[in-house]
Amino acid sequence: TTGTNNTGTLTLNGSSTITGTVGVGNALKDVNSGVNGTTSTFNGTINSQNVTSTGSGTTIFQDDVTATNVNVNAGTSTFQDNLTATTTTITTGTGNFNTLSGTTSSNIVFGGNGTANLNNGLTGNVTTNTLNTGTLNLVGSNNQTVNGNVGVGNALKDVNSGVTGTTSTFNGTVNSQNVTNTGTGTTTFKENVFANNVNVNDGEMTF
Repeated sequence: TTGTNNTGTLTLNGSSTITGTVGVGNALKDVNSGVNGTTSTFNGTINSQNVTSTGSGTTIFQDDVTATNVNVNAGTSTFQDNLTATTTTITTGTGNFNTLSGTTSSNIVFGGNGTANLNNGLTGNVTTNTLNTGTLNLVGSNNQTVNGNVGVGNALKDVNSGVTGTTSTFNGTVNSQNVTNTGTGTTTFKENVFANNVNVNDGEMTF
């Protein structure tokens, strides 16, 4: 904990497990983990201005995460429950969102050819800093809804949805080099779609 909001830095330099809560009451300034070759696990809630993966390691968040800036960067960050942030940045790493439960409320920004896997959809926009980079996957056994625009400004590289047995819904504009239905599920696009390649495959797409 910290006595003053947005102060204090917690850094995990090796493979570690934090069994308690972090930043309850007042948010910390920084929570750093994910050093190269390590696995960091947080069992409790996290509340910090910045939550950052500093390397190519793995960080697992088993409870709610609240932050202003989440930086997945080149690592693998798995959010098993709720994530609430202003911006989540992924460079060449992978963000796995709501793998067990919860929702994600955050803008996702690709700073490179990273990957975002959404198990329960998203409230926020998805953008990329470089044209035709970044992969957005709607995955898992739940229906997923994206409440925001995807690829406005610069097109993403790939937008994948329609997993078998699920319905994927995009309520905003989608702009991506490739838009693909990956299974026999259904994808519904409620606004404009811009793409070089649209792959319905064995599923169903509604525009």
